[in-house]
Amino acid sequence: MKEYSKTTSSFSYLYVIAFVEGASLMAMEILGGKLIAPFYGTSLYVWSTVLAVTMGGLAIGYFTGGSLSRKYPKEKMLLYALVCSGILIGLTPTLDSVIMRSTYVFSTEVGIIVTGLFMIMPMMICFGIVSPTIIGLLSESDNEVGNIAGNVYAISTLGGILATYSIAFYFILEFGMSKCCWMISFLLLAFTLIGFLKKEFFNNPKE
Repeated sequence: MKEYSKTTSSFSYLYVIAFVEGASLMAMEILGGKLIAPFYGTSLYVWSTVLAVTMGGLAIGYFTGGSLSRKYPKEKMLLYALVCSGILIGLTPTLDSVIMRSTYVFSTEVGIIVTGLFMIMPMMICFGIVSPTIIGLLSESDNEVGNIAGNVYAISTLGGILATYSIAFYFILEFGMSKCCWMISFLLLAFTLIGFLKKEFFNNPKE
């Protein structure tokens, strides 16, 4: 049976990914609501849907990540989740209007929900896969799982807090929503590439 062997570099990389994932998640939650606003406004329905779809997507991702991490190589699963989230975010400024125009046939409430399900939930599922996979990679024994899980979620939450303020107070105002999406996409794909190039990230298993 293979056991993940941590190097200092890989250890640090995984915690950085947890930070970046948390930051990207919260940034896209805010951007998702702002992108829906031109079509459906900024009503309580919109933000309630954004929050609910975000939490629902993360729940599915947490469950999926935990299940798949027992069956497939965690390293590749983590990087593929980051690739998918980066691509989905990069496409969001192009696809959002297409998705929302397609929902005009529904009532306002249903249209908002359907938009959230198609525009926001897929990327949140990918984000949800990241944390349990990182925890699985960092855990060497059952005795460490609780401590590692706490550290991962704390770092991810810290990234989310910083992103919430920076995206709302600076980046959206300075660069606009589309460029913000593309910057987040580039950041995720860049860290994914680093992961693929880190030979020890894949080639240090213990038999």
